[in-house]
Amino acid sequence: MLELRRHRHLILVCALFVSTAGCEIQSRLGSAPPDAGTSDRDASSLDGGAKEADGASDRAGIVDAGPLADVVAPPTDALDGGGTDGNVPPTDAGTDQIVVFACLPNSAPRVPVVPLRRLTNFEYNNTVRYILADTSRPADGLPFDGYPNNADTPSLPMADFINGYHQLAHAFAVGATKDAVSLKALIKCDVAVDGEAGCQKKFVEPFVSSIFRRPLDTADTADFAAVFAKGRELSGDFAGGVRAVVEVALQSPEFLYRVEFGKPVAANQPVRPTSFEMASRLSYLLWGSSPDSALWDAATQDQLQTKEQIAAQARRMLGDDRAREVVKYFYLQLLGLNVPSFMTLSFEPATFPTFTSDMPSLLLQETSAFIDEATWQGAGDLQTVLTAPFTFMNASLARLYGVSGISGDSLQKVAVDSKKRAGILTQGSVLASTSSSTRESPTRRGKLVFERILCRTLQPPPSAVVPPLPDGTGLTTRGRYEQIQSQSPQCKDCHKEMDPLGFAFEHFDAAGRWRDTEGGQAIDATGELLQTDAKGKFDGAVDLMARLAQSHDVQNCYVGNWMSFGYGRVPAPEDACSTQSLQDAFAQAKGNVRELLVALTQTDAFLYKSAP
Repeated sequence: MLELRRHRHLILVCALFVSTAGCEIQSRLGSAPPDAGTSDRDASSLDGGAKEADGASDRAGIVDAGPLADVVAPPTDALDGGGTDGNVPPTDAGTDQIVVFACLPNSAPRVPVVPLRRLTNFEYNNTVRYILADTSRPADGLPFDGYPNNADTPSLPMADFINGYHQLAHAFAVGATKDAVSLKALIKCDVAVDGEAGCQKKFVEPFVSSIFRRPLDTADTADFAAVFAKGRELSGDFAGGVRAVVEVALQSPEFLYRVEFGKPVAANQPVRPTSFEMASRLSYLLWGSSPDSALWDAATQDQLQTKEQIAAQARRMLGDDRAREVVKYFYLQLLGLNVPSFMTLSFEPATFPTFTSDMPSLLLQETSAFIDEATWQGAGDLQTVLTAPFTFMNASLARLYGVSGISGDSLQKVAVDSKKRAGILTQGSVLASTSSSTRESPTRRGKLVFERILCRTLQPPPSAVVPPLPDGTGLTTRGRYEQIQSQSPQCKDCHKEMDPLGFAFEHFDAAGRWRDTEGGQAIDATGELLQTDAKGKFDGAVDLMARLAQSHDVQNCYVGNWMSFGYGRVPAPEDACSTQSLQDAFAQAKGNVRELLVALTQTDAFLYKSAP
């Protein structure tokens, strides 16, 4: 706690005495304060490391590709090279390997030491929208944090974020206190009626508590009384005090990080999050935002202690639209559709005249509407996501897809030809994002399925220069890729796993339009999946999707993807029981996604944290 307050005081100096552009706050959260004992450090490891509790485990030793795979590595222009940054070799062991670390009946809870989690840009936007009614998505102006939910992975240099947070806090504080109307809306008090002392009391503690997501202690209260006093002194008015409180609170570690200390349960056992920490765990897992009043009240009454209490809150929260936004964000992140470059996708107008400048936005709207329908209506299961014979179109999307009879700008649910398309992976958003500006890429498409749907891991591509694709004259896209494989033995081992999966999508051109021929030659969309329990031959994307939808390994991969996304880290050996319980719950729910979200709140990994 001492380190958090030192950081807060540093923020106060920058906020009140240094110009915004010149203030670079260097956080000391990366190391323990020299005078702070263990009890003063966050049990979720302020050093940002992902050390094992007993120091003996080595996650790199797990050779599974399942939930441990780098399933959220961003797609890059090098995807055709066929490699990832992971160090885990491919294996035929399936996606259950993590469970070999023994989940014994009635064993004590076991959880790994995990790093401190910073709010992602998505969570920052949601939080300030809920608490401050700021709908401008201010964190979109921060550095793009890519695939941020894995807290084990080093992010961009923190100086870029720290300066960005400072500027956002300063801009909001100034805007919220710019005139009497804005000030009154923020503090919900009339100084002319209640006086400065009365409005300060009504504003400071409730506001900072909502920002910190917990009640303030006496030291917090004293700190922010001093912040208010200094702001008022320097500015000469009440608004200056308010402005100082807002600016300091929005840059405090307690806001920007998910700080947890927990409370002991038994000696030498993991600790339980406090009620307010559990409220935040629930709200950020299911809403990507701060706790609402119902969660706050439950935490105040200590009603977030049992599995039943937590599950009841989770089911309530799934009825809120904020849960829909989290599910959509999960899929967009998983499939690489949340990258800024997606919105600038373009293709040669002469070849792709229906792929207009507004098409990337429309494709995301289509996919978002599909995710909503597939998750929250009907069976709501993974099989629907992979095989549903419907999508959403308006007139512009219909022209791209070559579908007639659809007019207007509004999206409408449309049945697709079930012999041609099935589920999310045959939508234009996925197909176009895995193409170059001139042609489709079987390697990129196959790599997406191999790594993110099957959770298999590829070796990094060879360092040797890969020869360019041969000229397209007389060859289909498939023919060119097969020819380069035959001429480049160093590429064959990886591409024999990826490319056949990508060939399943050969009926779709770079923009996702259906075709029966390419250059006058019939399309060959046959292939063979060589690994996992889904292995076997297929003919086309629909056939492949049907095979994947029935796969136990695909289901376990999906569970692992949600574990990584929801818990903000790659599963560790200590998560064996949590992993097993989620796989079992998902299977028992027949792949229902909503039930999986509830199950995520019932694991040891969610209910406990490592002891200090």
